Formats: sequence, structure tokens, C-alpha cells
Amino acid sequence: MRILLADDHKLLRDGLRPLLSKVHTQVRLFEAQDFPSAIAAATEAGGVDLALLDLWMPGMNGLAGMAAFMRQFPGAQVVILSAFGDSDTVVAAIKGGAAGFIPKTIGGRGFVSALRLILSGEVYVPSNILLEVDGKSPPSPAPAGLSGEGADSAAARPDAVTFSGREEDIMRLLVEGLPNKLIARQLGLQEPTVKAGLRGLYRKIGADNRAQAVKIILDIQGRLR
Repeated sequence: MRILLADDHKLLRDGLRPLLSKVHTQVRLFEAQDFPSAIAAATEAGGVDLALLDLWMPGMNGLAGMAAFMRQFPGAQVVILSAFGDSDTVVAAIKGGAAGFIPKTIGGRGFVSALRLILSGEVYVPSNILLEVDGKSPPSPAPAGLSGEGADSAAARPDAVTFSGREEDIMRLLVEGLPNKLIARQLGLQEPTVKAGLRGLYRKIGADNRAQAVKIILDIQGRLR
């Protein structure tokens, strides 16, 4: 796997380098300290599979730089790294095609978990950002099979749903940002069992995807406090 790490702070690159070796069995790492050298490194590599881009490194110009990189390397999964991330910027990055937005305040374990989640095909957004945008988000769709008054009630009061012990364990690890493989390992389950459990959980709470499920779960937890 070809990974590009582009950030103007050498100390951060030095800290992330050993963590990146944990996200895949074979990693070829390319580094850059500004946007022009990121383009040059990705070009020299013949394209990259994963690009970690500092949002405000020299020459990047924020989301405009992200869009320019994605146009030149459409096959790359782009993840934004930033010390700053208001909800509008995070949402704009994800809508612009970013596979994730990782704050530089994240711990090492969370960083690796976030990247594994992204590489599994999901989108990573910090849970605090999900809480910030909760008031701006459209209402969650009703669980499959419900319509009319029952659907409105379930969508308006997700805390009325009951969960099994296994579902509660899966939800806890889901909110922590663990990918399916690590959830399975933590709970002593097979990964297909976790995937099936997640599908059932999504239907129960009315979520379309992982990010929406985390947001709804956090909302449920807030209601139950």
C-alpha cells in the first residue's frame, strides 16, 4: 500500500510514521512538507492509495488544495489532518470527497483505528463533530418496515428502542471508532457476526451508515443521561 503523509511539521511526521506501519502489512510511505512536494511525491510514486494531507500546510490552500489533489489522483483515498476543524469545514471536506477528517489531537490508538475504518470503506468523522452538526442534520430515517405514526414515533424517540447486551457492546466499540475486525476481536466474535449485528443495529435505530449510526447512538446516550 502506497501512503502519502504530507505535513509541514517534521515532528508530527516522525510521530505518525510508526503508526502508519500498523494499518497494513505492506506500507510504502512517501512524505512531503508542503503541497507542491506532496504532488511531486505522489506523482513519483505513480499515484498513492491513501493520502494524509495537512489542511493548512504551505501551498495547500485548504479545501481547494484537497480538491486539486483529488482531481490529479482520483484513485487515492484522501484524509484530512488538521489541528483545527469546525463542523462546517469537516462537513465540507466530507462532501468534497474526503474519506475522513482526523484531528491532530487524536491519540495513537484512535489514529490507527480511524485509518483502518477508512480503509475498510467507511468515512471517519470525529464524534465531537457529529455532536456539533446534530442540530443541522436532517431527521434520521425511520427503521425499515415502519411507516406512518410508528415511523414518526421511532424516528423522534430513538431512546425508546431496546438493545441486547451484544448490541450494547458493539455500540460502545463503534462509538470508540474501532473497525469491524477489532470489534470482533474485542468481543470474541467472528467478523461476519459483527457485520450482521451492525446491519440489525442500523435498522433498529434508523441509520443508513456508520457515521450516522454513531451520531444517533451519541444522541441516545445523551437522552439517557
